[in-house]
Amino acid sequence: MQNDRIAWAGPAAQLPTSLPGIIEDIVDVDHVENLGGALVTPGLIDAHTHPVYAGNRWAELSMRSGGSSKTEIISAGGGLTSTVTVTRGTDPWTLCNQVRGRMRDWLLSGTTTIEAKSGYHLTRDGELADVRLLRSLESESGMPRVHVTFFAAHSVPPEFFGRRSDYIDAVSSWCADAAAVGADWKASPGMYLILTDAPGKDAWPIAGATFILMHRTQDKPENAREVLKFFDWAYAKGDRLAQELDYVPMPDGVVRLIQSNWKSQLRDSTGKPVY
Repeated sequence: MQNDRIAWAGPAAQLPTSLPGIIEDIVDVDHVENLGGALVTPGLIDAHTHPVYAGNRWAELSMRSGGSSKTEIISAGGGLTSTVTVTRGTDPWTLCNQVRGRMRDWLLSGTTTIEAKSGYHLTRDGELADVRLLRSLESESGMPRVHVTFFAAHSVPPEFFGRRSDYIDAVSSWCADAAAVGADWKASPGMYLILTDAPGKDAWPIAGATFILMHRTQDKPENAREVLKFFDWAYAKGDRLAQELDYVPMPDGVVRLIQSNWKSQLRDSTGKPVY
């Protein structure tokens, strides 16, 4: 390897004494890695995955092998709806550990980038939680690169049986929330992030964010505290009002990030935290 590129590959017996333009004398190589005959390949990309689910449908494999139809499998309690039921009934910590294990296994098998869908909660809160889960796991070590797809329209859930159009309307109203949840707020300097017509394939075209500016050093800390008290109230009580006005409330993770910034960045003239 030279500058993250493969300079030469082959059996040790055929190793050249030099690589023109790369290294003059092969003995100057600092590190040699014996792969023991393993395959060296570029990272694989899986462009269609559903990592966020619980349970399994192995019994359906037997039924399919035996000639059962899709209708017969669903009548027996199988099908996508059965996974939705089990996923909804699984606690978040267990679900997170299962998803982490799947994604780690994929990376160890050579898959370095995945497209990861939600789609097995089929409720607003559940689907948004899936997006948060995938984004949080992406930042952990030993995980592949993740491109999240908000896939709440995977199927019509049982509670919307016979009301497909109503469910489509509901999912449409959740999409801006998903864009806010999936946005990379931490990577935005000063949390300056506009989602309206943002570039990129994952952008949501009709979403935006409102932000308030405050001086880092407060000459009148008592006034600043009153302002922050108001925002504390707004974050705790304002979600319902925002939704009634067709605005998207701040995701919980973003609120926590903002509040931590209050404590770490806003100071009075002596350097003490304002809030």
